[in-house]
Amino acid sequence: MVGRSAQAKQKLLAAHRAGITTVLIPERNEPDLDDVPEEVLGQLTVHAVSDVRRVLELALEPACPVPAADGDASRSVRV
Repeated sequence: MVGRSAQAKQKLLAAHRAGITTVLIPERNEPDLDDVPEEVLGQLTVHAVSDVRRVLELALEPACPVPAADGDASRSVRV
């Protein structure tokens, strides 16, 4: 059986191989980051979250603002 720490490492390595650059992990798993190679961690943005509201904030955050035709910069799109 694979331990929790090994599972976190495997999942982060798989995300990195798949080209994913931003990951969210449970805050309680933050110590498991010590097992992930530095060269991989250096290419990932890891958010340790403890509340689903924070997950939603991060997931729904606009990737980049796009000005509207009338100059209103309040719209945004994800690319």
